[in-house]
Amino acid sequence: AFKNLTEVPRSIIEQYGRIATTLDLSQNYLTDLRSIESFKKLHTLIVDGNNLSSFIVLNYAPNLRMLSVNNNNIENLSVFIKRLSEDCPRLKCLSMMKNNAAPSYFNGGTKEQNADYRAFVISHFPLLENLDGNAVQQLEKDEAKAAAASGGANKKVLSKKELKGLKKKLD
Repeated sequence: AFKNLTEVPRSIIEQYGRIATTLDLSQNYLTDLRSIESFKKLHTLIVDGNNLSSFIVLNYAPNLRMLSVNNNNIENLSVFIKRLSEDCPRLKCLSMMKNNAAPSYFNGGTKEQNADYRAFVISHFPLLENLDGNAVQQLEKDEAKAAAASGGANKKVLSKKELKGLKKKLD
């Protein structure tokens, strides 16, 4: 953490790629996470405070169980979550706080926006146990599953920025 990195150094990949289970790359300038595929045993990845966008590519990381992407530039929830659910199908813990795509008290989102966001994320990760530091309740899983079955969980969750733009258009 705090190394002003724009990418994961080859020396780190070569030295720790085969053995690391936890990797903290917080507070850097990363925009790409493709090199993470070299960390075959990785189960915890912390990349808070980087320059990651909705379009990041992790590549297939079946062992990843915990991902923290707090305080990045993730704005399109649908794009991010759909790709992430393909790349990290066994994710149990996800934290996206302080991203526009994750409406919450921290970034001016409403309670309803946060509930819609949680339902959308939960519907894509059946093994998820914790989202943004809050336990995922069985009721949330059941509701997300029902919404997904009826097409409701695939509705677009608007970011704070998108909501402001929509409000201006309507005024």
